[in-house]
Amino acid sequence: MYKAPMLRKLPLLTILLVAVPANAFAGLCFKAADAVPRQEIQLLAGYSPKTSTLFGTTEDRRFLQVGIAYSYHCWNVGQAAVSYTAMFLPLAIIFQPRYSLNVGGITQEVPAHAVYGISALPLGFTFDFGRRRSWGAYTDIHGGIIASSERVPIDAQNATGLNFTFDIGGGIRWSLDEGNAIRAGYRFLHISNAGTTPFNPGLDNNVLYASWSFLR
Repeated sequence: MYKAPMLRKLPLLTILLVAVPANAFAGLCFKAADAVPRQEIQLLAGYSPKTSTLFGTTEDRRFLQVGIAYSYHCWNVGQAAVSYTAMFLPLAIIFQPRYSLNVGGITQEVPAHAVYGISALPLGFTFDFGRRRSWGAYTDIHGGIIASSERVPIDAQNATGLNFTFDIGGGIRWSLDEGNAIRAGYRFLHISNAGTTPFNPGLDNNVLYASWSFLR
């Protein structure tokens, strides 16, 4: 069975992908906004009970993510506070159902199993509405890569274990006090190899998630 070599190398790559954009945007944002607190660290977990087929064509996959996000408040645009956001998911699991795979004219039955991955999404923005209130709505978007222990969403020839990923969504934020907040929301998540190989079925998931934030 195929094993993705990038899965072993991704922690170092993640540090570069997240740290470099974070430092760059922090410099650009230094004089941009006057709001305090400016930085936010989120501990998050999310789960998708089913797939959709908006972009991807793969069905019947569930998805679990656990990770951390860092946001830096950059600008105020009207009523929205805009923050640069980077996200790292050390646990990104695709739950594969039982399916049939044709290899060299021979049909193989693949049992249901979990595929473990790591994801780094260094390019993202969060738009907070009502930031100065105790609660408010927000929307966000992120983009990056995901490396998995086998080729996904189907372990077939010309599929890949290193894919691109992006998500977009939003939700509600509750400020518990000056240093803590809770976010809960929905993200549409897409995973694909962007056509870099002849086989690119793509995977879409509907992720419900929550996070605990530390503000400073």
